[in-house]
Amino acid sequence: MATIIKTQNNQEILNLLIRKDLQPQKVAIENYTNKLLNLTLEKTKDKYGEFTINQHKTAMQQSRVINLIQENKVFRVIAAMTSKEREQKLRPIRIPLYKGLLGYRIFLIRAEDQPLFSAIETVEQLKSLKAVQGHDWPDSDVLESNHFTLHRLTVHQGIYHFLSAKRADYFPIGISEIMEDLLDNNDLGLAIENSLML
Repeated sequence: MATIIKTQNNQEILNLLIRKDLQPQKVAIENYTNKLLNLTLEKTKDKYGEFTINQHKTAMQQSRVINLIQENKVFRVIAAMTSKEREQKLRPIRIPLYKGLLGYRIFLIRAEDQPLFSAIETVEQLKSLKAVQGHDWPDSDVLESNHFTLHRLTVHQGIYHFLSAKRADYFPIGISEIMEDLLDNNDLGLAIENSLML
């Protein structure tokens, strides 16, 4: 849960913890959603008071953070994709932080496999290939509900190695995320697929 810190002059400061980024090379406070949280609190501090935002020392899956918020422990807020189940567990703040771009999925693939994907003309052909995603992501549920073959992984960084090792064929990822993920994993022979989108 968020804590209130009192300064020497008895001023109250809201201290929020955010989850550590699952990719060890990244600093969570520097990602887009946390910068937006910081900006929002900065713009409203005249009304609601001072604040600090600190990164939790341990990386956690979304589902674990959601459970801790529900139990009123450690965290108070998370920026994540929504689902009916998540909205029953937590109070949603319905502001589309990515303006819907996260819902447009393009694929990270092995660069050598572009001809395979260029030949796909039907969704059934795509469904015959194996996708990889996070184990607790709502979009994983969506893909499985629509009969896509899917591997769910608990370790985010493992997704890229799983794909590179040919244990899956593609990783559907939001348009707003894919370039950064590709740059962070540029030594694995991956590329952005150039003809399809979900």
